[in-house]
Amino acid sequence: MYKKLDETISDTFVKPEKGLYTELFVIENLGLGKKAGNYLKEKYSPKERFKMMRKEYNLAQNNIVKPLALEELNGQKTYVLEKIDGDMLMNSLYKIKGNTKLFYSIKQQLEDTVEILHRNGYVHGDLVSGNNIMLTKEGKIKLIDSLYIPKDFEYKNIFIDLDNEAINSVINLMYGKVGKFIR
Repeated sequence: MYKKLDETISDTFVKPEKGLYTELFVIENLGLGKKAGNYLKEKYSPKERFKMMRKEYNLAQNNIVKPLALEELNGQKTYVLEKIDGDMLMNSLYKIKGNTKLFYSIKQQLEDTVEILHRNGYVHGDLVSGNNIMLTKEGKIKLIDSLYIPKDFEYKNIFIDLDNEAINSVINLMYGKVGKFIR
């Protein structure tokens, strides 16, 4: 059993299982209707989400948070994930200012990771506005908190488009922070 006693001494991150809260919110905002939401509800279980998280991690281990366990903690299903030594990318944009090497590294990591996921039938689904992208102290990105989108989901391409739009938006935002390039 993993216990989160104190973040300063813990080597794991504990995330409570919240079902399909974000997925259903996105479906509603996209106007996909009850059919889409009902399909996800029928297919969903915390164990299935955890299996999907493990598969996604195995596809891009350097750039996706590692899921360690699905545990019961204080009466609630909880995902135990590796703790990332870093911060959210959006909070770390100051590090990119004037650093074209870091900018291109992050850009390439984002594009490659999302392409690997999409090519293998997975989507993240919640990268809008740069959400759920962390930057480690070593300059590596880590995608966290992906949605549960089964491979055979009828509206999967809409979520793939959301991922691609989100990545382009993040890259444009980073480009604005880098400043003028010196050639």
